Amino acid sequence: PPPPPPPPPPTRPSGRASGFKVLQVTDCHLFASPEGELRHMRTLDTLGAVLAQAAGEAEPDAILATGDIAQEPHAATYATFLAAVRAHFDAPLLCVPGNHDSEPLLSSSLPVRPLTLVGGKGARPGSEAQRGWRLVGIDTHIEGETGGRTGSAARARLAQDISAADEHVLVAGHHAPVHIGTDWLDVHRIEDGDELLACLGTQGASGNAVRAYVFGHVHQAVDLERGSLRLLASPSTCFQFTPKSAGFGVDDKPPGYRWLSLHADGSLTTEVRWLRDKLPPATQQGR
Repeated sequence: PPPPPPPPPPTRPSGRASGFKVLQVTDCHLFASPEGELRHMRTLDTLGAVLAQAAGEAEPDAILATGDIAQEPHAATYATFLAAVRAHFDAPLLCVPGNHDSEPLLSSSLPVRPLTLVGGKGARPGSEAQRGWRLVGIDTHIEGETGGRTGSAARARLAQDISAADEHVLVAGHHAPVHIGTDWLDVHRIEDGDELLACLGTQGASGNAVRAYVFGHVHQAVDLERGSLRLLASPSTCFQFTPKSAGFGVDDKPPGYRWLSLHADGSLTTEVRWLRDKLPPATQQGR
């Protein structure tokens, strides 16, 4: 008898049954050349491994890239990033620049406009499930500097976006607005972080508040609360810094990423994931 047909490929669950699913990747530090290495890691390979693992876990409704996409900010670098993402996902993408990025090149090469996630199975017009979520980015980088700043003009635009939103709001930037407890990184937080936090308190058109600010830069997982606001950082898709250290240090944790589930009632759940498979020798982190 003929051999039985192969089993169908596994399906990736969408996040909509339990909220909109958002994948956050950050601090990819890509080069114009696919062979580019940072700290003895081929950063395109580590990004590819992260995306492949995430693709086996769920189908995101949106993807956030929260800065330092490039180590060498060239048009080819951003094209490489986009190709790597699209090899696994066709979800809407929102990118913000980090201190290693070129904002003009990033903005001309990658999506930077706010995203709205609405609808879902069984959603009725006017219902909470129909209202959805609004994802908005803010540029926190200062050209030529490591630390961050927003400035009054950027905060005014953000406040306008928030106040016009009927949806629950999540804001994405690169730098931390508060101390995270890693002393040498805290020096490079957002200079006007208090002003940004005040801006994030703006009420939306339906009286809803900003639910979370997600960021990168710190190469480690962070989960803090300021009142009702969640402050969340994802690990880097390449190497991690040592948490709670006074001086510079590189941790032995593998590449990572963050999943967020955004629920109709404005709550969110989140999980940090780490690369499970050992990297090829050429991309293992040098110690």
